[in-house]
Amino acid sequence: MDYVTYDENRALTGRYTGQEPQDGEQYFELTEPLELSWTAYRMNEARDGLELVPPAEPPAVDLPALRQALAAGIDEHIAAIYRRFTRFESEYTAREAAARAFAAAEYEGDPGTWVSAFATAAGMTNEAAADLIIAQADTLRTALELLGALRMRKYEVLGAEDVEGAQGTHGDIVAQADTIAAGL
Repeated sequence: MDYVTYDENRALTGRYTGQEPQDGEQYFELTEPLELSWTAYRMNEARDGLELVPPAEPPAVDLPALRQALAAGIDEHIAAIYRRFTRFESEYTAREAAARAFAAAEYEGDPGTWVSAFATAAGMTNEAAADLIIAQADTLRTALELLGALRMRKYEVLGAEDVEGAQGTHGDIVAQADTIAAGL
């Protein structure tokens, strides 16, 4: 025979196979095999059978701390995107200035090393390289502006009234930032 013991709060305290529990212990004889571990059960209210222990309530979420963590995550996510471009920022700036100067000179004269090195490596004319450099610089500038605006939306997260709102806004911001970054 199998037995389970239980306490005054109906919580099971042990399981015995082939032996009866100690004198004085409250016990219940199992007539059917348990589907789960005996620790997943408790005595029912009438103490004449077992019932599953209800799942524990999830711990309360500290909303202010969650909002702060999500806002910090937005900053870090966008900063990681920025780092892809700030590593060579001075090079990009110089190459853009040279391309704009060459375009302003109506593509006449020496385009400078910044443009000609790019053109040679890319297998294009100096004029095409200057136009591409300018287009890429404009695209990057627009993307950085959009990313900056998205990063400011962290204040929506900080002001969210509930967990779902904070997490939803955070997810939306990160997804939009990833879309912008993928286009660069």
